[in-house]
Amino acid sequence: MDALKNIFSHKTASPMTVFASSESNNQHTLTAMGHDAEPLTIIELFQSQGCSSCPPTETNLHTLLPQTPNLLLLTYDVTYWDHLGWTDTFGNQLWDHRQRAYSAKWGRRNVFTPQVVVDGVADGVGNGKHEVLEIVAKAKRERLGLGTKVELFVKGRELMIRDEAGEKGVYDVLLVAFDPREQSVEIKRGENRGRTLAHWNLVKEIRKIGEWRGGNARVSLPENLEYGLERVVILQAGVGGAIAAAHRV
Repeated sequence: MDALKNIFSHKTASPMTVFASSESNNQHTLTAMGHDAEPLTIIELFQSQGCSSCPPTETNLHTLLPQTPNLLLLTYDVTYWDHLGWTDTFGNQLWDHRQRAYSAKWGRRNVFTPQVVVDGVADGVGNGKHEVLEIVAKAKRERLGLGTKVELFVKGRELMIRDEAGEKGVYDVLLVAFDPREQSVEIKRGENRGRTLAHWNLVKEIRKIGEWRGGNARVSLPENLEYGLERVVILQAGVGGAIAAAHRV
């Protein structure tokens, strides 16, 4: 468990403060979020350049997701297959820990690649378009069952959290930085030897910037990160927990 804590070892920003919900705030929320719009769904892909089953899943996701703008892919390259003959050029043990946290939360002993995790509540291999859509649909049902109803929007340099259901519990406010550019790597050894693999939306950093305990609240956003990276804020019920809401910033 100590290893899992290292995932969020970054310095936490200033504490969140509660704000009073007002008509002007509500109007800002409707303008920024679109009250009838589909909430953002987070699809996390755990993969390895040393896994021959992974390329079809990432290609499938890259083909599918542009058609559905409310789905956001986050890609994590893990390292536990490096012993098969090829060291993953994007591998990071922090992503190993993040994947194992989901596995532990679900009472599983093992991890696998490729693994598609949707909103921290549903998962699968995701080799086919229909399978991915089934995982997304299952995640939506799970989210409805949790009864969580949270809206996020940005006002200036602050993230505003609007709680419509009186949520209980403690959630991590995570700022995820990812590289949206396509990045191709020529694989010279291992199961994918001779192939050139494309990667999209590679996660570069996960930073915990606060905690949310229900109610309307706000949290300061850090300054812009490295040029070329994009960011998304995730409210997650602890390490390996369900994602209550997400918003690109």
